Amino acid sequence: MRLMVTLFLTLFLLATLPVAFSSLPENIIEAQVTTSRIAGTDRYETAAKIARVGWKSAETVILARGDSFPDALAGTPLAYQREAPLLLTYPDKLNPHAKEELQRLNPDKVILLGGKEAISPQVEREVEDLGHIVVERIGGENRYQTARLIARELPATPTVILAYGGNFPDALAAASFAASRGYPILLSPTGELHLATKTALEEGEFTHTLLVGGTAVLSDSLLKDLPNPMRIAGKDRYETAVKIMRQLNPPTDKIYLARGTNFADALTGSALAAREKAPLLLVRPNSIPGPVKEVLQDKLAEHFVLLGGPAAITTGVEAQLRGEIPYTPIIYPGQKLIIPGKVVTTPSPSQVITRGTVEGKTKQIALTFDSGWLYEQTFPLLKVLDQQGVKATFFPRALWVYNKDKPASSYPYLAREIVKRGHTMGNHSLTHPDMRRLSEKEIRYEIKESTAIIKNITGVRPYLFRPPYGAYDHRVLKILGEEGYPYTIMWTIDTHDWASEIRGQKVTEDYIVKRVLDNATNNGIVLMHIGGKYTVGALPRIITGLRAKGYTFTTVDKMLPPPKREQYIYTVKAGDTLYRIAQNYGVTVEEIIKANKL
Repeated sequence: MRLMVTLFLTLFLLATLPVAFSSLPENIIEAQVTTSRIAGTDRYETAAKIARVGWKSAETVILARGDSFPDALAGTPLAYQREAPLLLTYPDKLNPHAKEELQRLNPDKVILLGGKEAISPQVEREVEDLGHIVVERIGGENRYQTARLIARELPATPTVILAYGGNFPDALAAASFAASRGYPILLSPTGELHLATKTALEEGEFTHTLLVGGTAVLSDSLLKDLPNPMRIAGKDRYETAVKIMRQLNPPTDKIYLARGTNFADALTGSALAAREKAPLLLVRPNSIPGPVKEVLQDKLAEHFVLLGGPAAITTGVEAQLRGEIPYTPIIYPGQKLIIPGKVVTTPSPSQVITRGTVEGKTKQIALTFDSGWLYEQTFPLLKVLDQQGVKATFFPRALWVYNKDKPASSYPYLAREIVKRGHTMGNHSLTHPDMRRLSEKEIRYEIKESTAIIKNITGVRPYLFRPPYGAYDHRVLKILGEEGYPYTIMWTIDTHDWASEIRGQKVTEDYIVKRVLDNATNNGIVLMHIGGKYTVGALPRIITGLRAKGYTFTTVDKMLPPPKREQYIYTVKAGDTLYRIAQNYGVTVEEIIKANKL
């Protein structure tokens, strides 16, 4: 008990620290892994240390400039093919760490990547002065031409990698994979293939292309010029690297990690990772991105090799990897965070819907069921729908879904079962009030709380709202629109299954069936209730009768245009914590972490 209290207090204190330090930790990563580190004082020494770990000697060494990524990126498959380490140098003189490592390796050949503007003749002379070394240069007029020339040096292969030539983030993820498979890496601008790249594609006679990165860096307009293109892209560089590993790399007991905010360690480390048939993932200098955390939790590797010193990847990240300290996502002022479940809709009020607006291929109609207090009919009703092959739309009162104060009078398992069976989930308020009688604050509370309950229990965030008693006014519609409900769902046919008598006429099973069949109309919406005395008995006859009239059954959402919904983005302010942000928007810290893959 004392341990639990201590843990709670620790988490609470961490949660309330301002962003200058850290935000609420989600948990300690449950993974039994070991770590090691290959590091130098800078990128040049780190590259030399990587070579020292991976190669006792080498017949060939690849040398690229250390202040620009394209040539080193395109050169990683060549390094693997020649069993060569990849060292970095200054453009105008040989870096001392590269020089020292060349002396240790004593290669027969050094291949310079890039033209004389990339690596000067002075560097070439300094390498030659080391002894009996043949210096070869692979370099074109620009990065695209150099990548083409490197590709020509590789053995024939059916697949080529295409990466964005303007910046390094997504391309980093592909280097070790491309190298280990012997796939050339070609470069491209965003919208149109460079002439050198087109030529390389023709020369290589490739049959498959892997595009690495989203449409923002490699647009879909490129696809027409590529053989059998397949795109691998994540939300960011970190997710892209994980997707490549999960989709393309074989299982491994070791994963290399490099920081994703700089290219040098990732590229020089890719040569070693490829040599060991290991993937390379990216992390932030001071935190573990969500996709990498999932790799840890899935226990996909037992050992992680960090590339670079504590300035590149902090010791805190290393401790998190080993599960020694809590995983603590870092947020900072100015950072953009997706608020899960909250959407930006068209500023207009929620639209009142009495019938569908999207035509189907045949006459169609939607069955809907409100639930407020009664529950016994739920499974019999679902059984009829299953037997008839019909999907419906449900509008539960949120306290029917879950009531923490009276759990015995709520039915979360039924709400989950409705969703599990493929039916659409809407919202029928929290407490079932006449919302016209509420203040704006009370209206908003009804909507926000009911949304949170339904989402938390079923995993579905509803965007269809049915007001209790069908009662609404302009304030209700305005607030519904603001809270992410573009549609307020009324009905075309009220079956009156909730009543025992209407205007002197008794409501019976026959009455309900006749009322639906006599008033059926294309794109109609039928109102029924879980708990209506005759609802379950009438339902098979309603379905059979409507089918005889040529109707097919659909759900309300499929009879409406998809809502124009954009993710709500919050900009972090000084002093914010994940805990405070989550509180303000009625979500959990874990949901924010998951939505943003922190």
